[in-house]
Amino acid sequence: MLRGKGDLTGYLGTNDAREVEKMINEGNEKAKLVFNTMGYQIAKEIGSMATVLAGKN
Repeated sequence: MLRGKGDLTGYLGTNDAREVEKMINEGNEKAKLVFNTMGYQIAKEIGSMATVLAGKN
């Protein structure tokens, strides 16, 4: 999981967001769930770092 299989590749077989978007547009609910969940996790981490850094970079 630490070396290339822990992101979109591990769940959907690709790390290309354009391919994932195509899957979603074709009605793939798993692709939609994985993509939205990944976006949520990224946003959550950004928010937690903003708190720690007090809005300063």
